[in-house]
Amino acid sequence: MEQLASVDGLCDLVAKTIRASDSVTTYHINLSVFTSIPDFWGFGQLFPIIPIHRLEEFPNKKGVLSDLTCDSEGKINKFIGGESSLPLHELEGENSMKYYLGMFLGGAYEEALGGLHNLFGGPSVIRVSQIDGPHGFAVTRAVPGPSCSDVLRAMNHEPEVMFETLKHRIEEYVDDEGGMAGALIAGGIAESFHNMPYLSVGSSCCLTAANGINEYYYSGEGFTLTAGGDVVSGEDDHDQ
Repeated sequence: MEQLASVDGLCDLVAKTIRASDSVTTYHINLSVFTSIPDFWGFGQLFPIIPIHRLEEFPNKKGVLSDLTCDSEGKINKFIGGESSLPLHELEGENSMKYYLGMFLGGAYEEALGGLHNLFGGPSVIRVSQIDGPHGFAVTRAVPGPSCSDVLRAMNHEPEVMFETLKHRIEEYVDDEGGMAGALIAGGIAESFHNMPYLSVGSSCCLTAANGINEYYYSGEGFTLTAGGDVVSGEDDHDQ
């Protein structure tokens, strides 16, 4: 009886291990499926999706992708090869906020179909050219995507009027003798009108374009930013 109990315990342990290895994690991605790859949602077109960094690490997690929208169909759970999950890396610590996936064979055609679905608008766009051999490239143009104000304006709203209304409400209801608290709240709201609808962490192509940086080079020996004739180079710039 003790031997049978030991065997049963071992079987339970193996079963739990198998179930744990087969578990699928939902990764929330900073896009709208309906805007960026509407053909996936419309008729099941599959797009190549892979991690584009941490390539020296083995992807030990199985994941499906869920977008920013409130739509229950805003998810990617079918992948090339008939797979229902994607090999991804564990997200923890400093890696939990910045994890980059490449989604290929989409681009302008898909975005033209998506339009302003879910009021997100298109993402920022960069132009990349190959230079100095197979491992060199240059980002020669960066164009920020539409801001929240742009999206509201496209839907026939008036963001300037909306902001003034909110500002007056703040002045009316915020008990603030020096005016600092109200000014901070109004400043935060004004910034949100000028930001893109997508989430942002740190610098982005949108900020790069807005700051007038026109060219960005990589040639295998380091990175170079060209901005208004000034050149800044260094090994530590590779995260931009």
